[in-house]
Amino acid sequence: MTAASPSLKGRVGVGSLLLFSLLLLSSCTKSKKDYDEYGSDGMTTRTEHLAANLRTFVNKGTIIGQQYATVEGIGWQGDSARSDIKEVSGLGPAATCYELKGIESDKKVNSDGISFSLIRKDALQMFRHGAIVTMTWQAPEASIDKIKEGAKRVASFIANLRDDYQIHAPVIFYPMPVGL
Repeated sequence: MTAASPSLKGRVGVGSLLLFSLLLLSSCTKSKKDYDEYGSDGMTTRTEHLAANLRTFVNKGTIIGQQYATVEGIGWQGDSARSDIKEVSGLGPAATCYELKGIESDKKVNSDGISFSLIRKDALQMFRHGAIVTMTWQAPEASIDKIKEGAKRVASFIANLRDDYQIHAPVIFYPMPVGL
């Protein structure tokens, strides 16, 4: 399910993606499986695989994605089998992004009006289809304690992105500065 253009080199974008992949959050459970164990480099096995897979795209093309790629698009909403990228290229999106703003206030929907339960479901579906899952969060303008509490809720949400087999979906996380 990847859309790639061999004529575009995408070195800067993939390089940035690699850097942010190192920020991957992992689960905090006591009994971890091999894919969640940390290596000597501080990354989980799953993170190492994600980084290696991203490196394969450096000279091959561009990873094409879209925010809420299979949640909503131009003229449609709520049809997980659809994607604007698929309608244009015939291939599904290689990456998708979800905004988590609002989770710090224990809201049920994000700042774009999309429920966190739908974000969870869609992110796991995209992971199962081999897509790169990214998430952003903009801390609220608040006290440091409120920002720390919000960051804990974000980390918990990401750490609990597990499928029915308890496999943790790797997420590339982009924290956004306050006030953007």
